[in-house]
Amino acid sequence: AELKLNLTIRQQGNAVWLEGDVPTVAVKYQLEAIAKVVPGVELVDVSGLRVVYTIQPGDTLSDISLAMFGQASLWHYIAAGNQLPDPNLIFPAQKLVIPPPG
Repeated sequence: AELKLNLTIRQQGNAVWLEGDVPTVAVKYQLEAIAKVVPGVELVDVSGLRVVYTIQPGDTLSDISLAMFGQASLWHYIAAGNQLPDPNLIFPAQKLVIPPPG
């Protein structure tokens, strides 16, 4: 599958800032690792990368938590980060920002 990202990359001296939306935590860390191996880059800031997940039919917050964090029990971080009034009411095509757990 092809992955298309809309990113902003800023550089000042030996520092690089990445900003935009990515589909998974793994992609966020992969982008950070790629930027760190660029010759001359000493600092990479990925705090501007948001992990945004689009809900698929049949998804639950536990499923999404398992896929994003490796633990289904961390679903409440997703619910709180998106201010979901009822974590049992999520809908296909709805977008959720995946906050870091903890």
